[in-house]
Amino acid sequence: MSTMIKLEKEFVRINPKDCHYLEWSYDGKTWHHRYQNSHICFFELMDAGKDVIANTDNGTYWSPKSTKLISWLKTP
Repeated sequence: MSTMIKLEKEFVRINPKDCHYLEWSYDGKTWHHRYQNSHICFFELMDAGKDVIANTDNGTYWSPKSTKLISWLKTP
């Protein structure tokens, strides 16, 4: 797994200064906030086909790519 992945036309990464934020970029230079959760610290991201999987300090979460990673669900 990685702290940054490529999804179609954009990059998604864990903010290097604050693990509670996910960011996106088209060019890898200018980054914009995509998702924030003060209760989850993201460690790793993985492209899993139709979904993205994240390892966090609170367990493993997944998000459908169709939601643009703004909705995360904890795996059972």
